[in-house]
Amino acid sequence: MSDGIKIFNKLSKTKDMIIELLRTNIVAREDPMFCYYVVLKDYYTATDPKGRLCEEEAFLSDLYDLLHYTPSAETVFRVKRQIQNTDKVFQASAATRKKMEDRQEVFSDWATHDRRHKIE
Repeated sequence: MSDGIKIFNKLSKTKDMIIELLRTNIVAREDPMFCYYVVLKDYYTATDPKGRLCEEEAFLSDLYDLLHYTPSAETVFRVKRQIQNTDKVFQASAATRKKMEDRQEVFSDWATHDRRHKIE
């Protein structure tokens, strides 16, 4: 199995975590940003508290406010793609575009590999 396929297989672990969150948290079912906040909170609270710069409760409160009032990551990514791909300005460097093409190829290989197994 290639490294690319291993990377994408980690998505199932994230999916398991989200399924459990949606099963146990009604608010997360209705609010994708809250769902994302809970995932971030869970990851943050699982980290070593030694390197933290502020009190956990204050940080999580600020994080919630940021997520509540800022555009979603998907919106930022979509608008960025529109500016770069449709408007054709502020495009990524050639090296970055090459990396993106390589990743797309890995993803395509992974998606094709996954489908073949489901069909068989």
